[in-house]
Amino acid sequence: MNVKQDGQSRMDQIVYFMMTWSVLYGLFHLYWLLGGAGYPFRNEEGTLLFASFVTYLPATTGGIAFVMICLLGLLVGVDMRKQKTFIPKWFILTYLWGTAVLLILFVPNTNLIAAIAYAFLFKFYFDWQMLNQIICIIGALTFGFAAVVFQRKMRNACEYCGRAENDDKSFFLIRWGKWITYTAVLAPIPYAITRYAWALGINIGIDQKFLQDFSSLNPNHRITE
Repeated sequence: MNVKQDGQSRMDQIVYFMMTWSVLYGLFHLYWLLGGAGYPFRNEEGTLLFASFVTYLPATTGGIAFVMICLLGLLVGVDMRKQKTFIPKWFILTYLWGTAVLLILFVPNTNLIAAIAYAFLFKFYFDWQMLNQIICIIGALTFGFAAVVFQRKMRNACEYCGRAENDDKSFFLIRWGKWITYTAVLAPIPYAITRYAWALGINIGIDQKFLQDFSSLNPNHRITE
């Protein structure tokens, strides 16, 4: 099997994107750290329970933390493109996966989830704070992809499929891919049935009054569902 046919170009693209994201987002936080307006991680009165974890950081603390994270992303990206890395590989992987988890789990809050869930109802609130969360999700995916590709490079595997020349055992996602796909297809069905029932006026899981209030507040929900 031809391993790493064009894998280096794939890694270069991901690393360049990661470095670009780190520079741009780091500049934003440097601007906010110096007193610029528009800092997105702020507590809003009455939303403390549903706010993201990073929302609890004041502008100075958040600015310093994210500037350091983004600066490290730039340095790690430069080092990843070398044949022999100067930074220890375990540190690179820990940083990449750690940053991906931070951006995907601790930044988005329920406002973004609600906006996505009700986007087709044509009634949702969207602001700069939500856009910032989307930017962080894009960053999380970028760091995650970079970690996967770097792990494959460490194993001398193809950076596209993850297979190595002398690897007799296929990756577990390949072995279980069919069942994972079936699960992904079947998992949303109970929720879909519930929403179709609501659209037909059947109050599954809720009382009739809630369904009536929901219908009056969102008159388009029957069409979109």
